Amino acid sequence: MIDYVKQQKLTDGACKLTVSKENVVFQQRQNPYTDDIRRTGFVMDFSSVRRNETSPLTAYKTLNYGDCILENRQAHGLGMNERIFLNTKGQISEGTVSNIFFVRSGKLYTPDLSCGLLPWNSAGVRARRRTWRRQSFTRQNWGSMRNVL
Repeated sequence: MIDYVKQQKLTDGACKLTVSKENVVFQQRQNPYTDDIRRTGFVMDFSSVRRNETSPLTAYKTLNYGDCILENRQAHGLGMNERIFLNTKGQISEGTVSNIFFVRSGKLYTPDLSCGLLPWNSAGVRARRRTWRRQSFTRQNWGSMRNVL
């Protein structure tokens, strides 16, 4: 596996490994977050599709990305970089292809797991020595944030 990744010579990208009982699939892609996007920021809006925070499947990484794919394609077709999902309570959950972080009063926040998002490894955030907290946010909170990452 390591040899395969090295052969691809990706300098700024991602490699995804999907393993099932019958198959092992490698996928690769360039990092879509270019220097221009980092300078100017994302163009995004909110999806009309809602995350079901009560579903037991929310806690599992599955191959069912249908909502994300459709919403992301529609966003790109409209000249946007991303769509943000709200849950059935109107709380911010996650993006079609991204996790969401907010900066307020010098502290880093991310939506609470109860908002219907997939749990993820926060080691990278901790490695930056920033204090971060999980909390529920709504669209109305959006404007009070210093930065949205």
